[in-house]
Amino acid sequence: MAIIITEIKLHHSTFILYSNTILEIYLNDNCFYTMTECVDIEIAIEKLRKQSELRVILIAGLYSDSDAEARQFAASDKIFKNIIAMAMVTRSLAQDLLGNFIIAFDKPSKPAKVFHSREKAMDWILKT
Repeated sequence: MAIIITEIKLHHSTFILYSNTILEIYLNDNCFYTMTECVDIEIAIEKLRKQSELRVILIAGLYSDSDAEARQFAASDKIFKNIIAMAMVTRSLAQDLLGNFIIAFDKPSKPAKVFHSREKAMDWILKT
């Protein structure tokens, strides 16, 4: 098991960086994400990156959503520039659809995949 290196808590998300360069991002429940929150997330990722690329597991919050601009930004090279791959863990059918929509239409520049469990996401991200 990897050791937790550091943790950042924002009003909308929590970031946990592990010694194996995996960054888990927990999006809060009942939160609407706009470019403001996306910029906060980008800054947190950059702070945690420390010269090595990260593998990200994004865990969606229940009843959380984002606007179109935030979804496009989340798949952009600006976010993915220091990320090897991203696994999205969804908790509802609506989130499954949204995650797959982002992958299919916004086309992240690095590997990205939707999962229903953290364990399956972890297995995939460690092989990527």
